[in-house]
Amino acid sequence: MSRVQAARRELRRAIRKAKRDCWNRFLQEAEGNDVWTATAYTTPRIDKGGQALVGEDGSVAEGRHDREQAILKAHFPQGPRGTYEPKDGGRAFERIDTQLVVALLGKAANTSAPGDDRISAGIIKAFWQWDSLRITQLVRACIRLGHQYVPSYPFLSLAVPKADEE
Repeated sequence: MSRVQAARRELRRAIRKAKRDCWNRFLQEAEGNDVWTATAYTTPRIDKGGQALVGEDGSVAEGRHDREQAILKAHFPQGPRGTYEPKDGGRAFERIDTQLVVALLGKAANTSAPGDDRISAGIIKAFWQWDSLRITQLVRACIRLGHQYVPSYPFLSLAVPKADEE
């Protein structure tokens, strides 16, 4: 064993011994309910009401609604207002139901990944068991807004002559 490893081992042992001695001394000298004050340092707990959230402006969220709003504001900020206009016409989205979506999912290969998010059909099939209604609504909304899958690259065909044909 190298000198560095031996020194690290001795340091770890010394730290553990110091912690153990400190803890034992605290327990021996504690009186009455002082023993229970140590649990606040050794076991982190969240009180029943939840921890207080402090917003970026310094305000403390006290009620459930205020905490929800603080979390939404901090982690899900509003994006800039878009200029997207849905396409007019068409009522094809009304024909989309659970049976159609499950039939289309059944035909999709588990390894297919149509978008940049790389979410395969296998993942959607796994989530289908938990929340089929939400997936159906998502497909319906995509069709209604005109967000259908379009290949991201054009198909090109070339005639490549054989080596003996020039």
